[in-house]
Amino acid sequence: MSITDYLNTAAGIVWTSACIPLGILFSWLAVLIINRIPAKWLCDYGEEPSEELLSGKRVRFKKEGIIMAVLFCAGFVMCRLQFNRGFDIYFIVLSLIIFFS
Repeated sequence: MSITDYLNTAAGIVWTSACIPLGILFSWLAVLIINRIPAKWLCDYGEEPSEELLSGKRVRFKKEGIIMAVLFCAGFVMCRLQFNRGFDIYFIVLSLIIFFS
């Protein structure tokens, strides 16, 4: 089944549009994780963290988070269109790869 045939079905529209809130949720989670990492983990051996790292807000959702949300949404939609067979293991694995990379 081609991409246009898949997007003309109800399931194709629902699954592809479900990728958008999923991308926003994953980008919010990524911002939360990045801001919660201890500052000491981001330094080389023997270095002390800078004031910028100690502030606690390394990534703000209003600036970098929106860019991350758009990239996550685009990645999930492309992943969904590549494997257009419903909710399957390929989509889950590729979504996790997109999130952790």
